[in-house]
Amino acid sequence: MTETGSPFNPLHLGGRHVLVTGGGSGIGRATAQLLHRLGARLSLVDLEGGALEQTLELIGAGDG
Repeated sequence: MTETGSPFNPLHLGGRHVLVTGGGSGIGRATAQLLHRLGARLSLVDLEGGALEQTLELIGAGDG
């Protein structure tokens, strides 16, 4: 069994850039967290800037 971050895993998204709308909460936040764990580079947008900052802190990408 391969790890999620392995390049041999079909779900490995290393090198891919993904735009997540509504990334500050709910499904958007959960999607951003999952995609981050799968190795994707993220661009997150949300109408609520404070909520978006919380998502960035949760995924450990506080530098944006």
